[in-house]
Amino acid sequence: MVRIKGANSDYKYSAGKVEKVEPQPEKVYLKLFICPYDQPSSVEPNEGNCCNGIDRTCPNQGKKQGHALIQLHQEDGIQLVTDNNNQIVINQQGNIELIPSPGGQAEVNGALMVKQQDELLLEISNQTISLQLGGAKISLTPAGKIEISTPKQQGEVKINGNLTIQGNLTVTGKIIGDFDLSKANVSLSEASLTAITDEVSKKLGQS
Repeated sequence: MVRIKGANSDYKYSAGKVEKVEPQPEKVYLKLFICPYDQPSSVEPNEGNCCNGIDRTCPNQGKKQGHALIQLHQEDGIQLVTDNNNQIVINQQGNIELIPSPGGQAEVNGALMVKQQDELLLEISNQTISLQLGGAKISLTPAGKIEISTPKQQGEVKINGNLTIQGNLTVTGKIIGDFDLSKANVSLSEASLTAITDEVSKKLGQS
């Protein structure tokens, strides 16, 4: 036998020879895999215990590590499987899944972009990390800047909780609502002070 193996839904080893499975299986599949321990596949002479290309089911009595499997399946799609059930799955429902083994992780060396049709939703590179949807965008740059943008500067950024700023706050638009500046060191421009004075005067004149 050989260590590079295959199996499929339509043929199996039985009674000293490879026979066609009857009746024909409803679900068709093809497996190509390696077994470092040369255990029989379902189309090779065997005594009922077959290797399917996965370490945990290999009938070898000693080591079981080192398998790698490619499976094409009518319903499950395409699967790439290695030791400890590390998987990449391209299924028939239009999904691509990365399934690391327990304790494992998925790594991307290089830029990563996630798109929906022609719209870029997520970009991760050495130049930027950005997340955007519906015109709203959050960006991080290597210069240490964090930018939050809303569509045409008309959207709303909502913080449900407390916001602490340890640094400078620059406001180029309007501040609406109640806010407490009792513990802040506020520095306002002459134009801002004039606008506040005028607004207070108007309010006092209306009272």
